Amino acid sequence: MASFGGGAVAYLICVLLHFLSEPVRWRIVFGGERLRPYLHVYFLTALMSYLLPAKLGLPLRVLMLNRRLGVPLGAVSAGLVVDALVSYSSWLLAGGLAGIAVLGRMPAEWRYGFLLGGGALVLGGGLLMAVRRRWRRIGDGVRASWWNGAIWARIGRRGAAVLLLAVAIDIASHAGRHLALATLLGLDVPPGDLAVLAVFAVFAGIASFMPMGLGGYDVTLAAGLIGLGAPPDAAATMVLANRVGTLVVSAVLGLWSAHALGFELRGLRDRVGRLLGAGRDTEERSGS
Repeated sequence: MASFGGGAVAYLICVLLHFLSEPVRWRIVFGGERLRPYLHVYFLTALMSYLLPAKLGLPLRVLMLNRRLGVPLGAVSAGLVVDALVSYSSWLLAGGLAGIAVLGRMPAEWRYGFLLGGGALVLGGGLLMAVRRRWRRIGDGVRASWWNGAIWARIGRRGAAVLLLAVAIDIASHAGRHLALATLLGLDVPPGDLAVLAVFAVFAGIASFMPMGLGGYDVTLAAGLIGLGAPPDAAATMVLANRVGTLVVSAVLGLWSAHALGFELRGLRDRVGRLLGAGRDTEERSGS
């Protein structure tokens, strides 16, 4: 019982660290005296990203940063691109190293399966984004934002170090939550191998370009656990448990933030719809 309780507390702490990472980075990128407004906007829009189709929580995030926190739309776009590039570059390094370590321990047939499956997921996600014509917008945002001198001047060297530290803590929290889940589920897998596999699985989810990393994370983690000797049912249970745990924490934080931001829960969906509609109208007017 004591080990179960310790594992549950450790899992909760790791999930909370993940949810704190991005708003802390926003506070550095966009400035401001207080962290709490960024927390509420992130918690609410993270929940909406889980609940709304086609990742509509992301444009809602842009609108709320602009309307609730007063960040100009141009600064929101540029800042989010800078944050994403720092985060994804860090994940690329960590995930690539983890992938090399994981594949090096796998039998040859597993290694080829991982490479083929991962390549198919990345290719599929890339084709999906190309169909939606998002690559051009992403490229334009990167060119406009990565070398934005005003943003980097505000961030400074100390801020850049904190950005990298926040991303590193986020990556470590993903490894930690999987180790905690292994304790909760009584899964007998070498901790070092599991931590490396967890980082690789999350990176595979990010690289798949799918909402919540669907498919890339789940298949990579389950197959990797089986390759490390875990029973298939235990591997599937860990994947499902992490998904459910993340959604539960996101729901609690998101509903708390909705209340703090003045949204009535009954009208939350309607308010979100009106915000997104207003954002589309603004975009159409600016483009005409």
